[in-house]
Amino acid sequence: MKHLSIVRAAAGFAVALLISSLTPVLAAGAATLCTGTVILPGASIQSAINAGAKGATFCLSPGTYKQTATISPKDGDTFIGTGVARDDTVVQTTTVQLLFDMRSVGNVSFQHFAITGAVNRCPGSNCGATGRGISGGTNIHVEDMHIYGNGLNAIGGMGAGLAVNNSEIDHNGYKVGDGVSDGIKMTAPFTLTNSYLHDNQNSGIHCDIQCGAFTISGNTITANTGTGILMEISPGPATIHDNIVQFNNPGNTAGKGGISIKDSKNVEVYNNTLGNNQRFGIRAGVDSRINCGTPSATCGYVLSNISVHNNTMNTNKLVGCNTIAVLCTNNI
Repeated sequence: MKHLSIVRAAAGFAVALLISSLTPVLAAGAATLCTGTVILPGASIQSAINAGAKGATFCLSPGTYKQTATISPKDGDTFIGTGVARDDTVVQTTTVQLLFDMRSVGNVSFQHFAITGAVNRCPGSNCGATGRGISGGTNIHVEDMHIYGNGLNAIGGMGAGLAVNNSEIDHNGYKVGDGVSDGIKMTAPFTLTNSYLHDNQNSGIHCDIQCGAFTISGNTITANTGTGILMEISPGPATIHDNIVQFNNPGNTAGKGGISIKDSKNVEVYNNTLGNNQRFGIRAGVDSRINCGTPSATCGYVLSNISVHNNTMNTNKLVGCNTIAVLCTNNI
């Protein structure tokens, strides 16, 4: 018979309980079912991962899990908060640079809890893997999560296949606005749907350098200190549609606004609702990196095949439509 380990740490010792793996665990009064290894606040998440097989499911009971070391999942692991609300279960740190580090694994899933507090070791500089709530990995699934208050990014350094849905991403990159501090920072294909990105330092979502195919749809992206949605040096194909993108760039910084397409190609931007973004609502353009050779961090694509249509601008500016590379129609 398969068994399910319940790990509890209290008063300096651990108590292990065994129940059938077929028994779903439901926290008192909770709406979230989870069948797997139950972890209680105060217990070691990493110890439970180490004791489990690849592809295990871990049920995080309501409470705060204070972390003093990075958590490293195995391939295929799933983490589910079992509280009524996602903020009932919080994985938190005041010292760790990466809370969840999947740089060598893939197919990890995060559902229905909060992640906060990852520390940026060198604020003001692009110093790599630091200050992230979730870092690295391929085909990572983020569903109904709240990821906030991390020093660099909520999510960053990912490989292809990130999927974020129905999640809240806010107040990340809180110390600096250096171009790498964003809510979500991607350099690989991804999807972002039905989520709320707000009050992040710099961009809400930033596709930077060779994101390839991605979709951003059905989100509310507001009050980020820089650009709401920023795409640069990427070949697409990309679609940005049916989002509410408002109140970004409140400091009126030059070059920032609602939706920005820079040095990229093969993008369709449609059915978005803009308004109250400073500088511009939607902008397609180039900078000094245009057409300088092989696309890289210092060299962009020639702007081409950009379609901007059926967006509601609410008096926000639409910039870049006077070029053959950008077709703008039915924006009001």
